Amino acid sequence: MKKNIFLSIILSIAVLCNGCDTNVPIPGTLDVAVESITLDSQIADGIDMAVGTTLALENLISVSPTDATDRAQYYFSSNPDIASVSPQGVLSANNIGSCNITVSVGLSGLSSSFNVNVLEFLPIDITSIEFTTELLELTNELDTDRNLHEYINVNPADYNEQIIWTSSNEAVVKVESNGTLLVLGVGEAVVTATAKNHTSISDQLAVKVNPKPLIDITTLEFTTDSKEFMLSETSEFNLRSILIIEPGNQTEGITFESSNTDVVSVNSDGLMTIVGLGDAIITVNAKKGLFTDQLAVKVKPFSGDYSRILWTMTCSQNPLPNVSGRNNSLTAMLDDDPNSCFCITRPGKNSGGVNLTTLTADEIANYEINFIIDTKKQTKINYFKIDHLSNKSSDRGTRLQKISEVLGSNDGIEYTSIKTSCDFTSHAQVLNNVNTGAVSIPESEYRYYKFVMRGTECYDPGAEGTDGSSNAGNTCQIKEFYLGLN
Repeated sequence: MKKNIFLSIILSIAVLCNGCDTNVPIPGTLDVAVESITLDSQIADGIDMAVGTTLALENLISVSPTDATDRAQYYFSSNPDIASVSPQGVLSANNIGSCNITVSVGLSGLSSSFNVNVLEFLPIDITSIEFTTELLELTNELDTDRNLHEYINVNPADYNEQIIWTSSNEAVVKVESNGTLLVLGVGEAVVTATAKNHTSISDQLAVKVNPKPLIDITTLEFTTDSKEFMLSETSEFNLRSILIIEPGNQTEGITFESSNTDVVSVNSDGLMTIVGLGDAIITVNAKKGLFTDQLAVKVKPFSGDYSRILWTMTCSQNPLPNVSGRNNSLTAMLDDDPNSCFCITRPGKNSGGVNLTTLTADEIANYEINFIIDTKKQTKINYFKIDHLSNKSSDRGTRLQKISEVLGSNDGIEYTSIKTSCDFTSHAQVLNNVNTGAVSIPESEYRYYKFVMRGTECYDPGAEGTDGSSNAGNTCQIKEFYLGLN
């Protein structure tokens, strides 16, 4: 037995020595190293990918020699936010941008890189452009625009390459970047559509714009012989609103003329501008001269309540009391809204979160509340007018019955007194008088008008009215407030 073991050891040593002498490795005893890496042509020169798509890299990377055993693949991205690779070799396009992907094989240190360009979508190039007609005829003024995509075939149908549109005569037609054809005048032009990145792919369309056919006027007349206006903030009037023109699709056209441009002027569209006081004749003519009519215009001085649409207001009592159901605000007495009412808390009273009960008797007697109306321009007035809350007995105590002083200003800083003690108490004390009527003041022309209430004299004192009603309130409430001229 010992003899056999000894013989086996001797044979093994002999075999090993024989291998050393010939430098031939025994199969399975050594790894075969990678000598080179080859990238598939799909990625070798870089690759474009759309956001959200993936690509398996494992079969796109080959090594030599082919019997190399140390061929494990490792992947690295220069910017994983743009493109990343999983351990399994799946390349993912994450966000728009460019980065490099490096592939390393085995432990040899050999590597190769390629670029990845991530796009919002992969470009689909145009292969052909062809207009479906050779000539497009249009009519000036009647045909305003056309979508040229309705007159063109582009292949492939799902292309996303941009089409460049050009016109040979932009005085006739112009093409916007989205393919909208704009008609600008009479004449002829050639429209060209070209693939942006393949300028040899294009086609042309002849466009002819004909004059609008002439349709003569058969009726032209004002609906009235005369019209009066007042010189006020309403300074424009559309004459076409009182003009009958037949037929409605006439193309002859009309002209307007004023006999006195110091009173009114009128533009080619029939917009009349009131300039000054006096009389003028507006003449309208059909352009061929077969039809004409006239309108007598008289511009008188303004009289009545001014429009308050643009007016604004401020008040010295700030904040205003929050009175239930009144929708109190700085616009409440200028808005013609039956559901709103301007309210202030009276001196010595407490209402709606405004507490003036801590004032002393002397402070109450001299306490001033004012509001200022901004008419936005110098406005001539000689009266103001107030709408009270209602003719209910329970509301009479909320009425204002006197203005201590009215002042005017053109800069909103320096004020001039217009009138003191505007007293309409006797009128306000009558329950059925729901407004004051016009309370006269000296004629004045300012932009800003300030109305001042001092002490308690301006408010219902709580005494019985002439009709026996009595209800002194905590607030003073004004439904609407007007300025005017008569």
